[in-house]
Amino acid sequence: MPKLRAFLRAAGLSVCLLAGHSEAQQTTAAARDPLVVQTASGAVRGVVRNGTLEFRGIPYAAPPVGALRWALPQPAAPWTGTLDASSFRSACPQVARYGLTEASEDEDCLYLNVTVPLSGAGRNVAEAKRPVFVWIHGGAFVGGSSSLYRLDEIARSGDVVVVSMNHRLGVFGFMPHPAFGAEHNGAYGLEDQRLAMRWVRENIAAFGGDPDNITLAGESAGGASVCMHLIAPEETSGLFHRAAVQSAGCVLPLRRVEESSRLGQKVAERVGCGDPATALACLRSKPVAELLAAGVEAAGTDLMAYAPSVGTRTVPRQGIEALASGNSSGFP
Repeated sequence: MPKLRAFLRAAGLSVCLLAGHSEAQQTTAAARDPLVVQTASGAVRGVVRNGTLEFRGIPYAAPPVGALRWALPQPAAPWTGTLDASSFRSACPQVARYGLTEASEDEDCLYLNVTVPLSGAGRNVAEAKRPVFVWIHGGAFVGGSSSLYRLDEIARSGDVVVVSMNHRLGVFGFMPHPAFGAEHNGAYGLEDQRLAMRWVRENIAAFGGDPDNITLAGESAGGASVCMHLIAPEETSGLFHRAAVQSAGCVLPLRRVEESSRLGQKVAERVGCGDPATALACLRSKPVAELLAAGVEAAGTDLMAYAPSVGTRTVPRQGIEALASGNSSGFP
């Protein structure tokens, strides 16, 4: 254990920095368990795998159930003791797709993962601020999860601290409906991502990451999500400093919320929630499986039925407008 502790410190990982404890107490605690990192919400314990220290399944938001279904995400409640962060948590609700992703009906899914490379011997903690790579998964906005990618390979090859997150999908994350709040209608999945990015800003230094050197990246729907954050600097300023967009385009025209809301109304009608006066409460009462099935039926053959919509505070403008006006500039 002493050797492992020394190795982790040489790698630049800040371990078990417990606020309010004396230096001697911190040293003793770290000696007991060098895999523990203190976040703003509580302590987490990771595991060593493939040359990295991995923390899986850290809650960044409260479960989006009940009144939080189709509402802005709320920060996770603090916990006592040390959270076991050795395993991925459930993917957000989705149907199985293409033999690549498994079905899920678990709404308690807003968790993230942090992977730190165990390399760089000779650095001390103060000098070991690694760049941070925040990764958003793909899946056409209806599927996928943060566990689909070899985060350890990204961390080792780039010598970066890697963060990946789950976010709400499909009907739960990207479906507008006239009964939902106008400012964020149909964009709760993007707001989940932004709350996760705020978590990174607040906590990543404890994992040896530099909060002033964050690259936001993603592929497919994840790449398109990066675009949505680029074109809304009013909402995302200070959350990241560079961007990488893979297999997506930032100038693809988006449907307006009013148009996309027809999809939400179709879903609502299919599950017996067609009355506008009671639609929101009715939808919140429905089982996940019923809503998923209705969402698939309503989308039909439209593979981008649940792509983000434009015309909200979350997505205030089209990508081409952002480029023309300079609202997406300033990011390498």
